[in-house]
Amino acid sequence: ETEWFDLQVAEVRLSLASKGVLTPAIKDLAASIFSLLPHTPITAIGLNFHAHYRIEHIDDYHKVGDTLAPKKIWDQLYPSEAESAGMASLVITIDPFKREPTILQHQDVNKKQITVEASRRVKQGIYFAFNDHHPIPKEKDEKDMLSTQAELAEKVIEEFWQSAWDESVRVMEGVLDATIGSGGVA
Repeated sequence: ETEWFDLQVAEVRLSLASKGVLTPAIKDLAASIFSLLPHTPITAIGLNFHAHYRIEHIDDYHKVGDTLAPKKIWDQLYPSEAESAGMASLVITIDPFKREPTILQHQDVNKKQITVEASRRVKQGIYFAFNDHHPIPKEKDEKDMLSTQAELAEKVIEEFWQSAWDESVRVMEGVLDATIGSGGVA
């Protein structure tokens, strides 16, 4: 742990998190770690971005959940308790295979997962988590002459970090704009 980042290494996971305002320095650090450890076995890289937004008005705060998780069905299922129903957490997965008629998960494709829930840090706030998941193949990439999973992971970080960051901001702000408009966020 340092003043500006937290690094956790477990048997099957490495996590690197910025402690303050996110900057490209964290991307450079992540890529450098894999550059220094080229024979590290890696199965996937998740480019994750998190944000907490304080919502100025309580009605707008509730409007986020009411829009993303409409209450109509809960009014029917719990007519005497309908007012107590509220969104706790919503997780949306963007999967290129969409709605295949199979229950098998495709582990070899890039997926995105967006979580929206009440913030635990900010009073009357909304928390967003954005995960851009990139599987790392076991085979080497002949086209780019990359031979190790660590080299492939470093390439993913270098190529996709900025676009994932930009997309996370676009999605987070897009959800807020679609639910409460641009004026309700502090």
